[in-house]
Amino acid sequence: MGRFTLIGGLTVLTQGTVSKIRKLGPATLVALMSVAILSAEPAVAIPMHQGDTITVIFPAPAGNTNLAADATVTLATLISTLATFSVNVHNGTVLDAGARITAFAFRLDPVPTANGNIAVTDTGGNSDTDAFVQGGSPDNIPSLNSENVCFWSGNNCPGGGNTGLTDGQRDLFSFSLAGTFGSVVDISAIGIKWQGCAGCSFEIQGNTTQIPEPDSLVLLGLGLMGAAGLGWNWRAERKVVSPI
Repeated sequence: MGRFTLIGGLTVLTQGTVSKIRKLGPATLVALMSVAILSAEPAVAIPMHQGDTITVIFPAPAGNTNLAADATVTLATLISTLATFSVNVHNGTVLDAGARITAFAFRLDPVPTANGNIAVTDTGGNSDTDAFVQGGSPDNIPSLNSENVCFWSGNNCPGGGNTGLTDGQRDLFSFSLAGTFGSVVDISAIGIKWQGCAGCSFEIQGNTTQIPEPDSLVLLGLGLMGAAGLGWNWRAERKVVSPI
């Protein structure tokens, strides 16, 4: 029976699978291949090399479905003793004026060197709100215990103070973590803390999606062209030529 086979990290289609794929339309193939590359994973460690970017969507809690937030995290620089990240945190809430994001945290492996005062550098200039003013490691949002790096807007990572990222605002910032690193680090358990909203407070872990590297996009393009070819062949095989 035909199936997908993994060889050296590449997905190979057996003959039986190809015959089944021919029964699918090109649009269906495009959707399936896009999902395969742009897949979201909750709380799964994602390996990041220098230059990699991930996106994070924070689902609304059951206690307040109006809350919405997202973030992008880029590993800007990675050397043996230092990892520098650029972050863009966005409060997308529109129906709860009091909702504030007061902390942003994650887990990094290898574990960074302990630092109770991680410097935060504004990268948004006048285009953003400078909500997150300090970070610490090890630290975590209460109830999200696996985290080991946290940034906050008020008194500390657990919250406090009438501060935070409010509806429609975003904060762009960067920071560096010292440690002993190789060519890749793992990031996971990315979470935020909500305060000031209806039913608050909430501590939410996000769903992460890794943005494909250029090589992956090339493979996707080749796959889409192949899908189009399969669709064309499928239509050609079904075409009936009338006798002259």
